[in-house]
Amino acid sequence: MKKNLSPQEINTVKQHFILALDMPSQAKAEEIIEQTKDYVGYYKIGLGFLALNGIDFAASLAQQGYRIFLDLKLFDIGQTITDAVARLSEKTQASILTVHGDQYVVAAALKGRNLSGRSDLQIFAVTVLTSIDISDLNACGFQGNSVIDIVSMRARYAAHAGADGVIASAHEVSAIKNLGYGLKIITPGVRSQGAITHDQKRVMTPQQALYQGSDQLVIGREVTQSENPAHTAQTIFDSIAEFKFLNQ
Repeated sequence: MKKNLSPQEINTVKQHFILALDMPSQAKAEEIIEQTKDYVGYYKIGLGFLALNGIDFAASLAQQGYRIFLDLKLFDIGQTITDAVARLSEKTQASILTVHGDQYVVAAALKGRNLSGRSDLQIFAVTVLTSIDISDLNACGFQGNSVIDIVSMRARYAAHAGADGVIASAHEVSAIKNLGYGLKIITPGVRSQGAITHDQKRVMTPQQALYQGSDQLVIGREVTQSENPAHTAQTIFDSIAEFKFLNQ
């Protein structure tokens, strides 16, 4: 990256970069945050962190000024979703919260957000996990449907219920954009060229995902398991900046 970025441009690049804190301890997560905070816009706390006092940790990070993506993929009856979202919204001050893409779940989540008074909390609906491919869907009974068909259907349901955005692979982004609902798209399963894909199946590089139209990218183990997390995070930041600004 050759262009010197302004503070506003740096902030723009960071907003595209979500780092998943899939760590064995809060202390290790804090260490990673300190090493990467100059390059990352949001930190993702998921189910794996719940047993490590993850809700309180999310609240603590938000109080320190970090933007938190609370990736809990909530799924239950409507009233339970409403209660959970209202309480999580108030307690954690998270910026983004995920729920399943079923229309009633999204609607219940929005009701909970409204009860909390947190209009700034963004509700994102999960479509199809990036660790799943067509063979997995067939095994779940979705024979005759392509991944794009299912993702598009769930994105449509989420939009009708009022979701702010969806979680989807970059492979389905153009199909979602073509629906015309204006949904924001967060894309997990993003890996730099040559990086280990681990258990992800529908992957793209950061620049490829942005080219497809992804709004924000979730990257985790490539950074957190790196020998030099700061350098790896900077390399990803630079690749995003190159896509956004190099040719301007």
